[in-house]
Amino acid sequence: MERFGVSGSTMLGLHRTDSDIDLIVYGFRESLKVYEALGRLLRESEGVVRPYSRSGLRRLWESRLKDTEVSFEAFERLEAGRRLEGYFKGREYFIRLINPPAEAYGECRFRRVGWVEAEAVVDRGSQPSFTPCLYKLRNVKVLKGESPEPPVEAYSLRGRFCEAAREGEKVLVSGKLEEVASVKRKYFRIVLGGDRNDRIIPVL
Repeated sequence: MERFGVSGSTMLGLHRTDSDIDLIVYGFRESLKVYEALGRLLRESEGVVRPYSRSGLRRLWESRLKDTEVSFEAFERLEAGRRLEGYFKGREYFIRLINPPAEAYGECRFRRVGWVEAEAVVDRGSQPSFTPCLYKLRNVKVLKGESPEPPVEAYSLRGRFCEAAREGEKVLVSGKLEEVASVKRKYFRIVLGGDRNDRIIPVL
């Protein structure tokens, strides 16, 4: 149980009987076990874990509009198949899987370059289920803004960008363009979550 924690109102001692369930799972292996278990539970026809209903999705979409500009139709596509949020015995739950960073603090330097929108394909090595979530990108085509080099990944600390796309899917990504520099290398990435227009959505 030392790999599990709570956040939100429960952590602050402000929860009520109808409060959401906000859970944190720490560690790569532990998180994968939880993610696989959620998949099994969601496949059960009368299970205790259920995905959002359409009315629940609309309510969730409306609550997020102030932070993220996306149509309800696109939001429905994004939410389809998500395991990390839904209902547990009729109560809303949100689970965040935390993968500890590989680099030491101060090892990398970050510099904002601008804002871009790009079309790309999600590549191998992505970690869409974790927080931070990471989408490796290939075949990148910058549509708006400018980048000295094609961004190689999309990254976010916001849980709402988790499980947005799978390996091999073509996506539209927009967000802050950031330069990441370390002793070993320098690259560019798109950071999601700082603006209402930030997004990563599959291209139909």
